[in-house]
Amino acid sequence: MMNKLYFSIGDSVMSRWGEAKIVRMDITSFGEPKYGDSVSNVPIDYNGPWIADLDNGHWAYGSQISLIQGHNEYA
Repeated sequence: MMNKLYFSIGDSVMSRWGEAKIVRMDITSFGEPKYGDSVSNVPIDYNGPWIADLDNGHWAYGSQISLIQGHNEYA
C-alpha cells in the first residue's frame, strides 16, 4: 500500500473531536489563520497554516488532524 502524499476533501481523519471526513480545506496565513483560500488538497508535509471543515460540524487546524490509513480513497 502506497503512503498518501496529500490531505484531500473526503479523507477520513482523526481530530480532537473524533473521526470525521474533510468537507472543505482552506490555505490560510499566519496573520489570519482561520480564513483563507479554498483548496482541494494540501500536502501532508505542508508547513504553513491551513484549516479543514469536518463533516461532524467542527473545524480543525491542519496540525490538529491525522489521516486514518485504510479509510481514504487513495490510501
